[in-house]
Amino acid sequence: MNIGERLRQLRLGHNMTLLDVKEKTGLSVSHLSDIERGRTKPSLDALESLAICYGITLADLMNGVDPAIVDSRGYPDGLRELVEEGDISDEWARMLSRIEFRGNRPTSTKEWEFLYYYLNSILEKDNDSENKQE
Repeated sequence: MNIGERLRQLRLGHNMTLLDVKEKTGLSVSHLSDIERGRTKPSLDALESLAICYGITLADLMNGVDPAIVDSRGYPDGLRELVEEGDISDEWARMLSRIEFRGNRPTSTKEWEFLYYYLNSILEKDNDSENKQE
């Protein structure tokens, strides 16, 4: 199922209307409807708000959602080049391809590469601090 179907399933499972979800998340009814119908993709902020609304984690919200990307041919421009050149793994590319910033995503190879190195450095710092605590 896609993310819109999953969100509709959660909303109906909680016996909520789009107006109920709007009141809990601050997202407009039209935006929520567009997400559920697959007309637009939700931002990370919107997904977090929706997960809180339904009392679940973001990981639980994504449970059962089919990955949008199957192979490198489906990656957005810029990201596809990084995968084909071997600069980043398919695992990283799948994760990066799901990221949007307020409805926008990187468009050039340089922007995707910057995002990759930025997130990778954050994860490395988190791992280093966890290892020091042990």
